[in-house]
Amino acid sequence: MQPSDDDIMGEAAGSRPAAFAGIFDRYHGAVYGYLKNLVGTSDGAHDLTQETFVLAFRARERYRPRGRFRAWLYRIATNLARERFRRMERERVATGSANLSAGLEPAAGPSGTLEAAETRRIVGAALQRLSLEEREVVLLRHFEGLRYGEIAALLDISESTAKSRMRYALGKLAGFLGPLKRELQ
Repeated sequence: MQPSDDDIMGEAAGSRPAAFAGIFDRYHGAVYGYLKNLVGTSDGAHDLTQETFVLAFRARERYRPRGRFRAWLYRIATNLARERFRRMERERVATGSANLSAGLEPAAGPSGTLEAAETRRIVGAALQRLSLEEREVVLLRHFEGLRYGEIAALLDISESTAKSRMRYALGKLAGFLGPLKRELQ
């Protein structure tokens, strides 16, 4: 039986900091995927993933085991992404650039068929059109499998706000992807 996240963090905070490698191995891919979908670029996601694990490692002694490690880790990742967006917005305003999303690549997984790759590209682009708050909820719920209560705690919002953001986001996605749906039928 694998040790729980809380057990690993306890070891990492105590006499075996190297135990944190188990956390990294367990969550690296998922955090990277979440951040890539959130920020829209591989490079940005890679940088934020590294920062997430560095901050989590540094905070390992302050972590309090409550069986909610995953939400704690994703909160670190989400806060780093939010800070990145705030920094980008400040730079955009300072330089007068009107296109905040310039250079964003759509999120895409491993290539399968050409049609599947194109569908992933279109869905990734549609996700990028959502507000950051809406995109966070969609990604945490549908890609990371968190429950609304976990999302609410992670984002420091009420559960009803999380559900409301999801409803608005799904409505927008349906509008963005309507032409794709008709094309696939």
